[in-house]
Amino acid sequence: MVNENLLATYSLLSFIRDTYGSECNESLTQLFVPLIKETLNRMLRKKGTAIMGKDYSEIFDSVRENFQIEIPIPVITTLMPQVCKYSGGSFTLNSDHSFIIDSECTSTITEDYQNQKKLIKKLANNYKIYCKGRNVPYDFEELVTFIQDQKNRIFNDQSTAIYNQSYHVSKYVYDRIKKKDFYFDIICSIYLGGIISSYFKFKIKDRIIDTELLVDTNFYISLIELNTEESYAACKQLYDLTIAMGFRYSILETTVEQIRILLSSKVRQFKSKDLFATLDVADILSACGRRGLDRSFLEACKDNLKNDLSEKGISIVYNQNIRALYEKTGKSKDLQTLTNIRGNRESAFNDLLAQEYVAYKRKDKIIAEFNDVNCWFLNNSYSVNRKEKSLPVWQRISITASDLLVLLWLANPSLSIGNSKSMLAMTSLSANVIKYRSEHYPSHKVICKIQDRIARLQIENNISEASIAKLCIRMSEGEIDRNEADRLLTLSSPALLEYINRATKNEDIYLETSEKNEILSSENNSLKAQLEDKCIENKLMKMRVWGVAYAIIITVVYWLGIKYVNPSPITWYEYLGHIIYWLVTTVCVNWYNHMYFVNGIISFFKRDLIIKKISENYPV
Repeated sequence: MVNENLLATYSLLSFIRDTYGSECNESLTQLFVPLIKETLNRMLRKKGTAIMGKDYSEIFDSVRENFQIEIPIPVITTLMPQVCKYSGGSFTLNSDHSFIIDSECTSTITEDYQNQKKLIKKLANNYKIYCKGRNVPYDFEELVTFIQDQKNRIFNDQSTAIYNQSYHVSKYVYDRIKKKDFYFDIICSIYLGGIISSYFKFKIKDRIIDTELLVDTNFYISLIELNTEESYAACKQLYDLTIAMGFRYSILETTVEQIRILLSSKVRQFKSKDLFATLDVADILSACGRRGLDRSFLEACKDNLKNDLSEKGISIVYNQNIRALYEKTGKSKDLQTLTNIRGNRESAFNDLLAQEYVAYKRKDKIIAEFNDVNCWFLNNSYSVNRKEKSLPVWQRISITASDLLVLLWLANPSLSIGNSKSMLAMTSLSANVIKYRSEHYPSHKVICKIQDRIARLQIENNISEASIAKLCIRMSEGEIDRNEADRLLTLSSPALLEYINRATKNEDIYLETSEKNEILSSENNSLKAQLEDKCIENKLMKMRVWGVAYAIIITVVYWLGIKYVNPSPITWYEYLGHIIYWLVTTVCVNWYNHMYFVNGIISFFKRDLIIKKISENYPV
C-alpha cells in the first residue's frame, strides 16, 4: 500500500535540495536539518510543555513516526548543535545526549510538506485519469514501484519488480519523460528524494581514483548516439564526469568485434529502418531515423571504430594479452546456460569473458565499500549475474551507467550533472522503460512473420498504414508481448483483421479522449491565468485607492496639526490636544504597513514593478 507521507517526505527532500542546494554540496546530511527542526516542533506541540529527553533515540523515533524515514542517531548527534545554534528556540544539550527544549525552532517546511502532499495527490489523480482513458486497472503503487526501482535495487537489495508490471506503467512514465511536464517534475522529486533518503546506507570516504571501466557494446553504442536520446545524455554525462575524475576506460577485443558485427547487420537491415524505428526506440536504426542518418554513416562508424575508441581514450584489451582468461571462459559451465538465455553464443561468451576480466582485476582485493572497487564492467542496461543477486551493488562485477551516475553523485553532490534531479531521474526511468520493453516485445523472427501476414492483409483488405503503425507501437510498448504475438500468428486472416481494427479503434478513442483532456486542461490554465490577472488588477486598484486615501488623510492630519495644535502647550486641554495629535501622527499612522500605501502611489508611475511585487508578496 502506498505511504503518501513517505512519498511526500521524498518530494520534500528533493524540494529542500532544490532550495538549499549550495549548502549541501559537500554532504547531503544538511538536507535533514529542516526535518529534525520540524520534528522537534511537533514533539513540543504534542507534549504541550518543555521536552526533557533522555537521549537522541527519542528524536530518531519521532522522525521515523512523522516522516517515515530513519536518520541514524550518530547523524542526529552531529546535527543537533547546528539545529540548536540556528533554530531560534531555547535549547539545552548535554554531553550525555539528554536535552531540554523550551520553545519551538524556526521552521520553514511545515507548509512545504503539505504542498508536497498535494503534488503527490495531483500525480495520483493524473495517473488515474490516464488509466481510465486506456481502460486499464489503476494502481498507484505500481507507478511508485517503477519510480523507486533503482533505489530498491541498489540500497534495499531487492530484485527489479518492473518486469511483472502491466505495460501501461512504463508507457505513462515514458510519456512524462518525453513531455517533461508538470507531472514529470513530481516524478523526478519522488525519485531523487528516495535516493537522498538512502544516503546513510551508502557513504564514500575517499575520492575514487585509478578505477578502470570495462565498457560493453550497448554503452559504446549509446556513447556514439545510436541508442535512445536519454541513453546518450546519460552515458555522455557519465563519460565526461569520470574522465575528469581520472577513471580509465577499456574494452575487450571480443566486444569490438561484437560492435562491428552489430553495425554490419544494421547496414544490411537499413531498408527496414522505419519498421525498427517503430518497434524499438533503442534500436540503432531507430536512432538513424530520428537523426536523419544514412547507411554510409553506419559503414563509416564500423570502419572507423578503432580510431574512435582511441580518440575517446578507450584502450582495447586484446585476446592475446588475456589468453588464460579467454580459455577459462571457453570451458566455463555457465557458458551454455547463458547462451540458452541470450540465444547467441558469441554474446554470452563476451559477457562471461568481461566478468572473468573484472574478477581478475579485483583479485586479492577486499571490496568493503564503493571506493574499494578498482574495476567495473560498465553496462547500459540492468543485468546482474544470478550468483551476485544477494551482494551489495558495489561488490558486484557489473554496474549500469545510471547506477554509477547516482552513486558518484551521492558521493559528491557538487558534481556538475546538469539539472541533477531531472538528469538522474530521466537516466534511471528511461532505462527502466527500455528494460521492460526489451523483456516483453516479440522476437525479430515473430515480428517479421506478423509483418508478412499484415502485408498480405493489406493487399486483400486495404488496411491503413495508420492501423499497422499503431499495432507496431503496441508491440514496441509491451502491450502485445511475446505470448500475445505468438497467438496472433495462429489467428485466421478475418480474426487478425478484426483484432487490428478493434485495437485501432480503442487507440483512436484513447487519443481522442486525451486530446479533449489536453484542450480542457489548456482552457482551464488559460482561465486560471485570466483570473489571476484579474485578481492582481483588483489588488492593484485597491492598493491605489488606499494609497491616494492615505496620502490625503496624512496631508489633512498634518495640515490640521500645524494650524490648530499649539507646539508649546500651556493649558491642560492644549496638552490633551498635543497628546492626541501625537498619537494620531505616530501610533495610528504607523499602525499600517506604509509600503502598501506607498506602492499604491508608485504604481501610477511604475505599474509593472508594482504588479511584480504584488505577484511575489500578495499571491492570488
